[in-house]
Amino acid sequence: MKRIAVLPEGSVSHEAIDFLFNSEPLDLLHSKLISDVFRATDSGTTQYSVIPIENTIEGSVSLHMDWLVNEVDIPMQAEWVYPSIQNVIGHGSEFKTESGEYDFSKITKIMSHPVAIPQCQNFIRLHSPGANLEGVNSTAEAVEIVKKSG
Repeated sequence: MKRIAVLPEGSVSHEAIDFLFNSEPLDLLHSKLISDVFRATDSGTTQYSVIPIENTIEGSVSLHMDWLVNEVDIPMQAEWVYPSIQNVIGHGSEFKTESGEYDFSKITKIMSHPVAIPQCQNFIRLHSPGANLEGVNSTAEAVEIVKKSG
């Protein structure tokens, strides 16, 4: 069974595993930090790392590229072009109107990976222009923070 280092369950990296390994039985080592994903494979703890390295709006995920080029000796073996889809995840009662519709202008904070936030810039500018933007390690981590907050 292949052992693979990956970011948290629910991340794009985790979705890529389903595509790349075709539902093959795997032993996944989830890590919160990209450095831990790379170190696991570089040290031989895992056979592979699955990570995002680029998106069409922000370009390369520079931290990930820096690790590939400067910190570890891991060859790239496959690529998957993934259509990134972002969602608003939150406690709907906080921004629901009396008529039952959502008023996204009531959102006070948006958390996501720093590369994912610009993918949503048009939506944020139009619907939540007053929201504070906060970067976290992954979009999956942002969802976990929201889940635990309420």
